[in-house]
Amino acid sequence: MVKPLILFTIFFSTIAAATTATTSDSKKLNHLHFYFHDIVNGSKPTAMRVVEAAMTNKLAMVFGVVFMMDDLFTEGLDPNSKMVGGA
Repeated sequence: MVKPLILFTIFFSTIAAATTATTSDSKKLNHLHFYFHDIVNGSKPTAMRVVEAAMTNKLAMVFGVVFMMDDLFTEGLDPNSKMVGGA
């Protein structure tokens, strides 16, 4: 029973790999780059701490902290570049 299962697995994976190789050549890939910006200080922060564990202030890391964010997605690194969405 083991040998037919191994043969079936090898056969199926070979067919799946061949099918994937032929279909992926015809597709054009696009690489999209978007940036989101966290502002944690100032008069209009876009990310802020809303809940934290009692032990958080005793640790060097921010384990147990939940942040809320309302960030802008932009086309470039500059926060003033064209906005494409929000997160």
